[in-house]
Amino acid sequence: MEKIIKAKKNYPPLLKFPEHSQLKGQDLIFAGISIITAFAMIRGLMQHMGGILITGITFIFCSSILFYLKSKNLKLSTRQFAYFAYVLLLGASFAVFKNRVLLKINLFFLIFSCLYWVLTIVGARKNNTLDQHFFSDLLYGIFITPFRKLNRFVHKIKWLRYEHHNLKLVLLAIAISLPILSLVIYLLTFADQQFEAVISYLTSALSENLGEYFFSLLLAIPLGSYLFLLVYRNINSSQQTRKQLTIKTGPNIFFMTILILFITVYLLFFASAYVGYRLTDTYQLEENARQGFFQLLPVALINVTIFAIIKNFSNYSKSIQIGLTLIGLETLGLIWLGLAQMFLYIQYYGLTILRFNTTWFMIALFICMMIFIAALWKKFNYTKGTVLFLAAVMLILSWGNSGKIITNYNYQQFQTGQLKKLDSSVFYDIVAEAVPTAIEIYQESEDEDLREEMFDYLLEMQTLIEEDSSFTLQQYLDLKKLTHIIV
Repeated sequence: MEKIIKAKKNYPPLLKFPEHSQLKGQDLIFAGISIITAFAMIRGLMQHMGGILITGITFIFCSSILFYLKSKNLKLSTRQFAYFAYVLLLGASFAVFKNRVLLKINLFFLIFSCLYWVLTIVGARKNNTLDQHFFSDLLYGIFITPFRKLNRFVHKIKWLRYEHHNLKLVLLAIAISLPILSLVIYLLTFADQQFEAVISYLTSALSENLGEYFFSLLLAIPLGSYLFLLVYRNINSSQQTRKQLTIKTGPNIFFMTILILFITVYLLFFASAYVGYRLTDTYQLEENARQGFFQLLPVALINVTIFAIIKNFSNYSKSIQIGLTLIGLETLGLIWLGLAQMFLYIQYYGLTILRFNTTWFMIALFICMMIFIAALWKKFNYTKGTVLFLAAVMLILSWGNSGKIITNYNYQQFQTGQLKKLDSSVFYDIVAEAVPTAIEIYQESEDEDLREEMFDYLLEMQTLIEEDSSFTLQQYLDLKKLTHIIV
């Protein structure tokens, strides 16, 4: 018996609540904060708000998690605080720049960064570093653990135990039905005008916005509950309970055949492209720049997918290593060729949102492919290197005025004669981020037609910024400049 007790003492204590303990005060407070956070998020989406609201939600939710974990006597390491700082920096960028150019990619990146930070601080990963389990940790921690054996969690709530079985069923039915019922009612208002009039009368009779608030609350309850479960259940989950993922490998002859086929096709493509380049004059190069790079991008992505599948599902051997290296180098060649065509296209026709994002994506893909190839010949944590690189790229883009970069480049190319015409539609696509460049053109340009175009743009942007419900520092500074330009 003494040996068993000593053996148990050798194991580190897990941060785990007793199986049948009740929810405590700090649990209920954090659950309430999670629902309020979800409500603010939904209201922001319904009102098309962003900017400082996203920054505030990020700070409040992350801070509430820190205080909640502190109440559970969980200490954070320096690395976990570094993750926290990254999430806050990414969230703070929304209060500074509108970032219309990134097309909300940074918002999705912020959400996944915040979720992964949660998994990191509660110890819900297989290892304490970024490794090959990165994606499985995300999948398991975000989608499986919060809902795994949820019935046991429900029994922890005293007034939902078996002695209140009927009440539990009623509340569960309401929780499931109300969000769906709200959606059904919303859709039915489009199917019948009289029904829409009745719903409108009922909602307006109580309050002008009560219906919207009620609908938001109905959606916020399940979403906020999920945010609470994400933290609470991952704290309770033990790393030892996770099953090790086993990957079944296939025969090398099968994968080598695939590699040889693709390698041969790409060699033929590069040979043809080289001959075509030697026979093409400057005018034809300009015409050829109109097509090709968007087709090369999906081909490069297909190659990356083939590379990853064969690397993980083959019986890794020297021949597979050489084959993967060759197709990896050919992928780099395809990306480089696509970038060359893209740069040529941009040189002749200027930058747009799509061309800017495609260029950055291809550059990032090129560097990631280099990391993958290097990992074939030298063992290192390539997952960590790739994730950190992509995180750094997203943070840099989020803290940069991409719209100003695009319009400044086009204006400089127009001034030097590389662009025959400055496309004002790009300014409208970028919206307020292009205001500084437009002001510079309006004040410096001697082209009256161009100055008139910029004035019309600035006039529209002034109205747009004043009516925009989302607030950013960039919009505030732009509006101050516009008040001096437009009287």
